[in-house]
Amino acid sequence: FFPAAYTKGCTIETAAFAEKADEFKAAGATLVGLTAGAAMAYGKMVNASDNLARLAEFSKEHCRDKFPIAAVEADTVKAYNVVLGQKPDWSDRTSYVIAPDGKILLAHTDMQPMSHIEKTLETVKAYKAAHAAHAAH
Repeated sequence: FFPAAYTKGCTIETAAFAEKADEFKAAGATLVGLTAGAAMAYGKMVNASDNLARLAEFSKEHCRDKFPIAAVEADTVKAYNVVLGQKPDWSDRTSYVIAPDGKILLAHTDMQPMSHIEKTLETVKAYKAAHAAHAAH
């Protein structure tokens, strides 16, 4: 989850995830970006009808089509407990690593974008290594 497209931290985070997308894929992970916040345009929120188009532009420009991003409703943000305290209509910067069996391996909330790439990739690689070791026995 990320707060809003075209904000400084979210732009940094999505570009960094895109840069590491092949490593995530090699480790068996699928990346998906989710946001409840509207996209920004020239420092202002865009209206709801323009939001999906702006998110698509953001995905192409900053995610470089390496992974999809999507707008989610408030109930999804609440269900994942990622409501941004300062802006309740936005999602917090939270990354989840969810195993194929649905077990949550990591829930990482931090407004510093780069920590998300490091922690999630580390968790995905550790999961893959542990399951490769089990499969070998």
